[in-house]
Amino acid sequence: MKQQSTTVRRLLITALGVGIIAGVSFERWQTQSDPTGPFPFNPSQPYTLVLGRGNGVDGFNTVAIYPDGRVVINQKATQTSWERATVRLSPEEVRLVAESVVRNQLPSLKAEYHRDDVFDGKQWEMIIRQSGRVKETYFNNNFPAAIVNFSRELDTIIQNASRNKLDWLPSSRIHAPLWTIFD
Repeated sequence: MKQQSTTVRRLLITALGVGIIAGVSFERWQTQSDPTGPFPFNPSQPYTLVLGRGNGVDGFNTVAIYPDGRVVINQKATQTSWERATVRLSPEEVRLVAESVVRNQLPSLKAEYHRDDVFDGKQWEMIIRQSGRVKETYFNNNFPAAIVNFSRELDTIIQNASRNKLDWLPSSRIHAPLWTIFD
């Protein structure tokens, strides 16, 4: 009888612990403030912007826009290979991207957005460099409307610039950290 009550007690304690852990993790959507403070983005000044979309296991498909209008797109071609394409944005299209940054208030986004009730899933990362400053935001299964709207607008601008025709070449990029795009 004593062994049975000890077993029941252990099961109850385990169930209570699992319930507490599950209750905490399943109701939390976390955001973390940006420790660097507001990012003073000026749409009339040169900038570099990188948007990575994917996950930590398979890597990020990336779009990098450079001040001269050059766009470099890296994407996973197969389970083990990557491909790269480039396109050139006109000054007007570079301006449209900058206006989208401002319209969607990307400089005001927090540093991190997490959803704790999803394991694995999708991650995005956005990095903007301008005038020696960097704004970086990480999205872990939590995508505010601002970044979703911006990504749609960015994709449309790039599709229009490329006239939906990109020449894809094999790329040696394998799980490179997103920030190495700037190097």
